[in-house]
Amino acid sequence: MKKRINGLLQTFKKNNLDGFITKNTANLNYLAGINEAEGWLLITADKKLVFFTSPIYAKVKSELSCLQVIAVKSDFSKKLAYTAKKLKLKKIGFSKQKISLAVYQKINETLNSKNIDFIPNKPLITNLRVRKDKSEIKLIKKAAAVSLEAFDYSEEIFSQTMTEKDLAIEIERFLKIKSDNKIAFPAIVASGKNTLFAHYRPGETLINDFFLIDLGAIHCGYCADLTRIFFWGKMPSLFQKIHKTIKKAHNTAISKIKEGKKASEIDKVARDIIEKSGFGKYFIHGLGHGIGLEVHEPPYLGPNQDDILTEGMVVTIEPGIYYKNHFGIRLENMVVVKSNSCEVIS
Repeated sequence: MKKRINGLLQTFKKNNLDGFITKNTANLNYLAGINEAEGWLLITADKKLVFFTSPIYAKVKSELSCLQVIAVKSDFSKKLAYTAKKLKLKKIGFSKQKISLAVYQKINETLNSKNIDFIPNKPLITNLRVRKDKSEIKLIKKAAAVSLEAFDYSEEIFSQTMTEKDLAIEIERFLKIKSDNKIAFPAIVASGKNTLFAHYRPGETLINDFFLIDLGAIHCGYCADLTRIFFWGKMPSLFQKIHKTIKKAHNTAISKIKEGKKASEIDKVARDIIEKSGFGKYFIHGLGHGIGLEVHEPPYLGPNQDDILTEGMVVTIEPGIYYKNHFGIRLENMVVVKSNSCEVIS
C-alpha cells in the first residue's frame, strides 16, 4: 500500500497539488485496502490519509494503521473543508470522470469559501492501477481460474429444459461460492439470435443447440472476464467459417501483444483478419479492455486508442462477429503484457 501511495504522491508536484480525493471503490481498495465501505478518501502530499464515511462504516478495516476515519452524518463537503484547512491544504485534485456536476459544485463552493482550490484533474489513481504488480496478477489469475471452472460447471449442469436465466443464476451462485461473495458483472447466457446482443440480459428463452456464456469471478476484489461459445451437434458451414475467423483474429492479436505496442495496433491486427474474411462490418466493438479492480478499466483496445501497452497491464482480447439477423460469436480471454510477449491467463 505504501508503495502505491508513494506512486500517487509523485504525481502531485507535476499537477501542482497538495491533496487528492476519490470515492471510487476500486481506488479505496487499491490505496487503503478498504473493501466493504463507501466514502471519500483524502490523500495529502505529506502522506496523511483521511477517510470520510457514514457512521455505519466508522469501524472500517484497512491495511493502513495510519488511516484516519471521520464519520459524516450529513454534509461531507463541510467536513472536508474543515479538515483540509486544518491540514493547510491549498489545492485538492479530483478525477473529473468520477464525479457529478452537482457534487463538484457543492464541494467546490465549500472549499472555495476556505480559500482552497478544487481542481479537476486526470484520473491519477486509475492511471497508477493500469500496471499490476505480482501480487495483483496472482489475484487476477485466481479469478480467471474460478471463471474457467464455471464454464466446466455450466457444461455439467446444462440441460435443454433450462432457460438462459436458469443457467445464469446457477453460474452466478457458483462464482460467489468459489470466490468473493459477489461477481464481476451479471453473467450473460444468450441462446440463438440473442447472441447478437453483446450485453444481453438472460431471459426466459429455452437454451437451444447454440449459446454463449460471458462471465467473471471476483477474487479479493480483482475481476475476470471471459466468454465462450457452446454448440451441441453439427455446426452449419457459415457458423464454422465465422468461428474459425474469430479464433484466428483472437490468436493472431494475442501473438502480437508486447510492451511498446499501441492499443490500436493490436485492434487492427484482429480487425484486418475479420475484414479480409468479409465480416468487417459485423465487428462492432473494440477488441478488448484493461481489467483489474474494475472489470472495465484502461487501457482500451480499439481503432482510435493511442494507449501504449506496458509490462504488467492485464487486458482482455474479445473479437466478435454479430452476423446479420442470425447469431453472434465472441471469444474472450485475458492476457498479461510482458516485455517481449504476453501470458494468456485463461
